[in-house]
Amino acid sequence: FVGLLTFTALLFFRPQDHVPALESLHLAELAAIAGLAAMALRRLGTGQTIAKINPEVVGVILLGAVVLATIPFSFWPGGSLAVFTGIYVKIILIFALMMSTITTPRRLRQMTWLMIVASGYIAGRGVLDYLSGVNLVEGHRLAGAVGGIFKNPNDLALNLVTFLAPTLFVVIQAKRPSKRLVAALFAALMVTATLLTKSRSGFLGLIAMSAVVVYYNARMKPGLVFAVMLVGLLALPAMPASFWSRMDSIVNPQEDATGSRAARIRLFNQAVGVFA
Repeated sequence: FVGLLTFTALLFFRPQDHVPALESLHLAELAAIAGLAAMALRRLGTGQTIAKINPEVVGVILLGAVVLATIPFSFWPGGSLAVFTGIYVKIILIFALMMSTITTPRRLRQMTWLMIVASGYIAGRGVLDYLSGVNLVEGHRLAGAVGGIFKNPNDLALNLVTFLAPTLFVVIQAKRPSKRLVAALFAALMVTATLLTKSRSGFLGLIAMSAVVVYYNARMKPGLVFAVMLVGLLALPAMPASFWSRMDSIVNPQEDATGSRAARIRLFNQAVGVFA
């Protein structure tokens, strides 16, 4: 579990982006290997399987088998194989490690808080970058302050939206006021950074995620949920006109100056044809 926490922290904070000498050490991979080795030794030592086998792990493995079996029919077999060996195999291993080590509510809370704090840090760095005029692309769109899964504006927005959900649950449901206050600060930074990316997919994801959070909390804390929604609605008019013109391009092709909307439609149609 310590190996899993270390891997997750390195995945989010990416110290090698700030200290180039660490790049060659592959610290995240080493942490993952250490966690997997400890898991395997402990489980085999007690007569168990090398990893916990449940329907979720089986499902991830079967999906990998489908990917592997259909590579010969891919539009780009070499690229598909590289994605499978370079990314998906690692996902299977980390997922198996999570299933075998996050086995108590306490560990689940620790992992959740690690992701909340890391996402809040990345969002905070993003807000400061935007105010400083750095890490901006395509006409003042915020890009990630760190690389990896947070570098691209769309990736940054969608990852922040993903981890904003458990952050909002802490804000609404946590019993300790201090935890709620800290989570509220991180949530505000995540929402701000998401909007500063001017990501259309991030904005749609933010709306969908908010609807899910409201659905699960409206009956338990209606007053607090209403207050959070009101704050969000009041903040929307403060967004600049450039933000709304980009959001308008979701349904209005003439507003898409970069042509990315049309390119995504072409790729989607091509992908459907390749899949068929």
